[in-house]
Amino acid sequence: MSLVPLINMQKKMELLPARVAVLSVVIAGVINVKMAHAEPIDLTYEKTQTYTGRAFEKDEHVWIYNKGFAEKFRMPAAWISDDLKGIEAAAFRTGELEMTCGLAGNEKTCTRFMKCLLDIYVDEKKTPLPWLEDKKADWLPSADSFHWLFDAANNAPGKVPNPPGLDPDDSGFRTLRPFGDRQAKRPAYYEHNGYTPFDDQFNNNQVLAYQRNLHGNLSMIRLSYGCQGRNKRPYTTLRLMLNGKPIRYVDHPKIKGVRNPVYGPRPIYHSFQLPAAFERKIDAAMAERKKLEESRYKQILNFK
Repeated sequence: MSLVPLINMQKKMELLPARVAVLSVVIAGVINVKMAHAEPIDLTYEKTQTYTGRAFEKDEHVWIYNKGFAEKFRMPAAWISDDLKGIEAAAFRTGELEMTCGLAGNEKTCTRFMKCLLDIYVDEKKTPLPWLEDKKADWLPSADSFHWLFDAANNAPGKVPNPPGLDPDDSGFRTLRPFGDRQAKRPAYYEHNGYTPFDDQFNNNQVLAYQRNLHGNLSMIRLSYGCQGRNKRPYTTLRLMLNGKPIRYVDHPKIKGVRNPVYGPRPIYHSFQLPAAFERKIDAAMAERKKLEESRYKQILNFK
């Protein structure tokens, strides 16, 4: 048998890797040219929330924002409101709390109750907030594993430590404390009158998470927002106020048997208003969620 064909074949095999490499470069070049001329992927809100025959992540928030926020983040014009005062945007949603067991006298009867969350977006160029620390972000442990770790110093699992320099917390109120006055050694809390009977009666909001300078001067703060029917006021007021110590207590002017604390100076660092139209949408979102909860309760109590 002649060796010439074998030698020729060997030479061709030696040239093969170089040819493959050249072909790969050509193919890559073609792909890059096509990608350069391809239409960019549209990740705007309306595109990502439009069903196109494929599964997609559904946004469950109830939104409200001003025109500038909508233009900056290319959000739908339908949720722009000129009645939103003091913040750039707010987003409400319902969720579920940690598992609660031992219901109806049975250790294994468990369910998850509803929680209500409100994200607010604050332009700190317009409204600087009284941050106590330089942290850029934080969150309150809830379903996280370290929520259950016993803290001997605080005598409570998952208790949130006070920022350095503040008076010891004796409120029992489980919340992050990113705001306050170091000179007064007191924290500041958000509070709202969304479901109180009187305009001047406020309940505290937990600060559940925050992210500073999310986009330029824009910071996001996540608040608890009680899962109760909202008042029929023209708007709900939320404010960030110093948590001072009561000086004395006086009788409530409208509720017999209730005594109100009287405080020293309590500066308000931030105040904003949510219009009634937004609160009605919150009522509707909670009503849908409560339908699911009712069916769970019936199962727990063996109702048909």
